[in-house]
Amino acid sequence: MVKTITMYEGGLRCSMVHEPSGAQFSTDAPVDNNGKGESFSPTDLVGAALAG
Repeated sequence: MVKTITMYEGGLRCSMVHEPSGAQFSTDAPVDNNGKGESFSPTDLVGAALAG
């Protein structure tokens, strides 16, 4: 199994690192859930993963 690292940054935002490649991205809660909506939400990523 691939190792990933997830860090909670506060304000309903997380950042993730895919260890083998070093690729990084962040998630942000949508505005209607008290987030800033400045990045993918976790549910956006689930939909994108299913589409992929």
